[in-house]
This record gives sequence, structure tokens and C-alpha cells, in this order.
Amino acid sequence: MKSGVEPPSGKNDFICWNTKADGTGTNYYPEDLIAVTEENLTLYAVWADQRATQLTFDANGGSYNDSTTQRIVQFPDYTEDSENVPNTEFTITNTYTPERSGYIFKGWATTADADTAEYNVEDVIQADTLDTNILYAVWEPVCSLTVKKVVDGEYGDKNKSFNFTITLKDENGDLVNATYSSMQFVNGQYTAQLKNDQSIKFADIPEGYTYEIQEDDYSSEEYETSSSGDAAQGTLTEKADGTYDYEVIYTNKRDITITGILEDHAGLRVLLVVAVAAVIYGIYRKQKQKITRSDK
Repeated sequence: MKSGVEPPSGKNDFICWNTKADGTGTNYYPEDLIAVTEENLTLYAVWADQRATQLTFDANGGSYNDSTTQRIVQFPDYTEDSENVPNTEFTITNTYTPERSGYIFKGWATTADADTAEYNVEDVIQADTLDTNILYAVWEPVCSLTVKKVVDGEYGDKNKSFNFTITLKDENGDLVNATYSSMQFVNGQYTAQLKNDQSIKFADIPEGYTYEIQEDDYSSEEYETSSSGDAAQGTLTEKADGTYDYEVIYTNKRDITITGILEDHAGLRVLLVVAVAAVIYGIYRKQKQKITRSDK
């Protein structure tokens, strides 16, 4: 404060500048940039009341590790021993970051319904006595993707491993390089092998990402492949039931037919040919014997 400038009666700290004398205009804080679009622009000093205040971090649907939903920082009346003084700078730290199952913490905003964060960890803010000083956590829902394998049919090999390739792209269509549930996508792809009743689950995938699941072709081994549950490809977003959890079930079924036996087992094919020939020969002999008796 310049020498000789005294705050108004009942005030003690300078807060910011405002474009209107009654404080209803636009506030400009220290280090803010201002565009001067008029020939003359007057800014009016805004002074703080001489009273204590507080800064509230509201988890806004989340919670802290002590099960509370708010963290409050007190700013008492100024004394030489005060740690936090009203109308001075305060740095946001990880101490005030809450958690929420199924969501990613994006930062803080001054309204509870905000989609975009205004403040983040390490940002410096000013807890003044002009407002309620409540910051609300901003959350973004996350999705999960589960791939499950089922082997069916009389001759389905339940100990066989089936190969899968999962492709993941972000909301811009770019291939993802990230780790979900300890499984790393490289250039947008993750490969896995699954046996009967095994599954893999990718958690905490941001909403709006697209996925595609492909299984290797096992038709040469007489397996019929089908998928159920959610679609084998699509966009991860809120589902009709309000959830964000996706599950795709791949079923490989094998019921070996006569054709399959003939193709897979040459020995059985030979035996079958011999058996058919024997039957035909037996019928031929019986017919021949009948003809011989008739001639006599």
C-alpha cells in the first residue's frame, strides 16, 4: 500500500480492483491482465471487512480418507501469530483432494454443477471476506470394460487359451498409450489370452473413449464364435441403466460332427470306408444267393 493511503473505516486489507465504485463491476486481482478498450478507465479499490473467514473444500459427492465430505481452512482475525490471514494468498495442495468411486477428480470450481475445473493443485487463490469461499470438486465419470471367455459344446476344450486384441482410442480418435488396472496399452492395443470362465477388466477409462475387441479366428478348429452382453465395439459412455460398466462375453462352441471326425482322423475315415464296403458286399451276397435259389 502506498504511504499515506488509509483503508476506509472498518476495513483493514486491500483485496482487488473493481470497475465500479460499489464493487458490482468486474474484479481484477494482482497479476491479472486487463484489456483497456476505453480512452479512460477507472478502477476502484475493494477493501476487506475486519473479520475472520474460512475456505471450504467440498467433496461434492466424494469423500476424504476420514469419511468426511469437507475440508475447511480457517482464516482467523489477523494477529502476528496467525498462520492463515484473510485476504492473502493460499496454495491448494493434495491435502484437499477427495476421492470418489467411479470418477476421476478434475480440480475445483466455484459452483457445484461445473463440468470444468477453475482451480487445480498448486494453484494460488485468495480467501477473501467478500464471498463464501467454497470450492466444489469437479468429477468426470470413468468407465470399465470387461472381456470374458466361455467355452461351450461337447468337444470344447476348456483348457485352451484364446487370443484377444483390445483396441482403445481417446475422444479425439487417437490411439491410447496408458495403463488401466496394471495392463498397458501400447499404440492403442492390448493383447490377452483367456481360457474358459476367465476374464480381464480395464477400470477407470475416461468417458468418451472408443473400444474394439477382436478374437483370433478358430473356425479351422471347428469352433463357432459368438459374442453377447455389450457390443464388441463402441463408445464408453453412460448406459441406459445409468451405469458405466461394460462387459463383452465371447463364447466359443465346438460340437464335432461326422465331417469333423473324417477331417481330423484319417484312421477313422479308413475304417468307415471299410465298414461301408463290407455292408455293401454283404447285401450283394444276399441278393446273389436269392438269385441262385430262384434259378434252381
